[in-house]
Amino acid sequence: PAPMSGGELERCGPQAPLVLLALLLDEAGAHREAHWRLRTELSELLARPPTEQTAALWFAAYPLAYREPIAAAERESGLPEYFFQALCREESALDPQAVSWAGAYGLSQLLLSSAQGAGKLVDPPVVVTRAEELLEPNLSARLGAVLLGSQVRKLAGHLGLALAAYNAGDDIAVGWWKRFAGQPFDVYGEEMSIKETRGYVKRVLQTYGIYRWLYAGAPVRLPIAETMPAR
Repeated sequence: PAPMSGGELERCGPQAPLVLLALLLDEAGAHREAHWRLRTELSELLARPPTEQTAALWFAAYPLAYREPIAAAERESGLPEYFFQALCREESALDPQAVSWAGAYGLSQLLLSSAQGAGKLVDPPVVVTRAEELLEPNLSARLGAVLLGSQVRKLAGHLGLALAAYNAGDDIAVGWWKRFAGQPFDVYGEEMSIKETRGYVKRVLQTYGIYRWLYAGAPVRLPIAETMPAR
């Protein structure tokens, strides 16, 4: 992307120094730090439609941090390009050392039990004995993608259902599939009974769409089928 001009920075008003700092961090390779500033302190700038002059902000806010292990994990698990990248951005803010209040670890925010289950799905199996092992980006990315890939396949290839399973568990996602089969995706998106999961699914899909738009030149639209799959 083209760098922001001095005039464009001036239009950011008193936030201009923070914008410049975020862009410099991104340019220096500190992608996680740059994107975190943009999604918190400077989030209102991303509410405006992107322009050629502000493209650098969008690339910094949606970086390809840890792309090598994440891309390898996407390929191994048969996931669409940038889908797991979007999930990691929303799960951990691309921080491989993230640990949640619920005991989820690493880039893909796996519980130890989930990681152990995912480890059995690869050949040869991967054995995880301590949750702290999931702070290693390659392992977290691989096992998170394996788990998500298995959920995509289990749920008729529907990315919205797979995200619900990743967040709330397979049984709940299957129950929603039974309830909303054949209905418009919008109905499912608005009527999932767990508020946290409802917001999570929308957020990851939106981020996935932005990644596709930025890095693959895909159309700006929700990257998912309009109708829920039949059972």
